[in-house]
Amino acid sequence: MPAVSIATSASAQTAATDCIQIGRSSVAAILPSLKGFSPMPVDVTPRHTAWSPELALETISAHAAQRGPLLPVLLALQETFGYVDPGAVPLVANALNLSRAEVHGVLTFYSDLRSTPPGEVRVQVCRGEACQSVGAHALARHATSSLGVGFGGTTADGSVTLDEVFCLGNCALGPTVTVNGLLHGRVQAAELDRLVHESHHSDTTPSDAPPNDAARVGESL
Repeated sequence: MPAVSIATSASAQTAATDCIQIGRSSVAAILPSLKGFSPMPVDVTPRHTAWSPELALETISAHAAQRGPLLPVLLALQETFGYVDPGAVPLVANALNLSRAEVHGVLTFYSDLRSTPPGEVRVQVCRGEACQSVGAHALARHATSSLGVGFGGTTADGSVTLDEVFCLGNCALGPTVTVNGLLHGRVQAAELDRLVHESHHSDTTPSDAPPNDAARVGESL
């Protein structure tokens, strides 16, 4: 019986070693195609359409037949316009046979939904435990202080919107932020200021931006 256990253990070790080697080979094979790739979706930088009741009705109609359509409809409106205009509330309520209060309640409950236009630059600071343990609390305090707004707010000139999130999937490289959809790891106060400044004063789009820490994770394997 012990011989079986030892053999099994040896086989398991061999299999594990093979998996590691295969994994490294796979990473090495795909790394060239990842140059300049950001793993975060570019969900902030698209050029949103100006608010229009007619387009809002088209957007609502396109999603109204879904099961439990309220949240998909609100998300689609935000994707189209960058926010859910208060004027959309009665349109959604009428189309989905809901009260305005029900629509307003969902719109104000979820922090990812907004009823005012976002700033030109959107900053998200991760407040998850992994990031908090390596300085995200101080970074968050700096962000609110330097921008002069709380989380969920937009600067008076409409240039920057500051949001908090509770995981960006980049736990090994905290503190983590996104600036206009681009993921940045190991960010300190001075770098956050630089990223915001460059995004506000540059026409660079995410596809033109250089690789960031998250895109270089594979280099350590």
